[in-house]
Amino acid sequence: NCNVNLTSDSGTISSPNFPNKYGRGECYYNIVVQPGKAIKINWKSFQVGTAKVNNKCLGDSVLVYDGTTKLYDYNGIFTLCGQVKQSITSSSNKLSIVLKSSTQGLYTGFSAAYNTIDVACNGMTLSTDSGFIASPNYPHPYPSNSDCLYKIQLPPTKVLALGWLDFRLRSPLPNSPCDDYIEIYDKNPSDNNKVYRYCKLAYRPPIFTSSGNIAYIRFFSSNFSSNTRNGFVAYYQSGTRKSCDVHYQTSTGVVTVPNIPSLIGKDLNCKINITAKFSDFINLKWIEFGSKLFTNPNSCENSIEIYGGLTTSFSLVSRKCNSNTGANIQINGSNAVVHYTIKNYQTNKNFRLMYQR
Repeated sequence: NCNVNLTSDSGTISSPNFPNKYGRGECYYNIVVQPGKAIKINWKSFQVGTAKVNNKCLGDSVLVYDGTTKLYDYNGIFTLCGQVKQSITSSSNKLSIVLKSSTQGLYTGFSAAYNTIDVACNGMTLSTDSGFIASPNYPHPYPSNSDCLYKIQLPPTKVLALGWLDFRLRSPLPNSPCDDYIEIYDKNPSDNNKVYRYCKLAYRPPIFTSSGNIAYIRFFSSNFSSNTRNGFVAYYQSGTRKSCDVHYQTSTGVVTVPNIPSLIGKDLNCKINITAKFSDFINLKWIEFGSKLFTNPNSCENSIEIYGGLTTSFSLVSRKCNSNTGANIQINGSNAVVHYTIKNYQTNKNFRLMYQR
């Protein structure tokens, strides 16, 4: 069970000697199924090295490639260690797993099962903890007249961060609207929940953090017939909020009261710190308010305050005690704080606030 090639639509893999402890060295597991499929890997057991420190594996690790391990034949890599069972979906019919060990007989390793799903322009839902999404035909040029909608739906208590590994769409003429583009949506694919539309060739789109467990990517290509661009590869990773005091570190996102069951019925006094790196300013837009959040607006019993940087009276930009969305808010600099107080919190006392650099 080391250096294995698998071609069936489903199967299992495990580290050498599992459930006993593995030895020093490297093992490769290459899964290649029929075109038009994507591969989902789920870990039944996982004990490889120690947990990450500052988001890095310092010892033994497992590398999961979206593609094969050959140079230029993979899109991205997730690196796993410790005891975190991070399920993954590939963007295409190829996925490779590499166990790298510098220890002898310390950890039991892993056991995993994989299966396949159909890759589809519409109707495709990704539900694993992390994964990759690619435009049609990637890495070859994408077709014209495409209108694809990809849904990411995780368990209710999860949130996700979405980023980009490659982005090459047909560029519009200067000062012209996008002909080919991607759009990101939070919660559902409606205009009010659109985070951004993007088509610039020189830069990848902004990294996005969702308010909850659902996000959408829409990809649109026009009827222009001579496209030579490869399209895009996106990745996402999920996490679970442990507190209502949250730090957002992506350049775009939607902030909210996190879905933590223990918050129900509590009086909340929480801060959301936003750090949009390399930004000269942050734009904020109210999306929605829960029906019971501002039932007594004159008393300001429940309130949401927005600060530029430090939470002092000098940096207070806005205070919200009613459900009027009003105009967008702009803050100079790359830091903002959202401070909210909510009495007897219930899910119908929530809110969503979008920010962009």
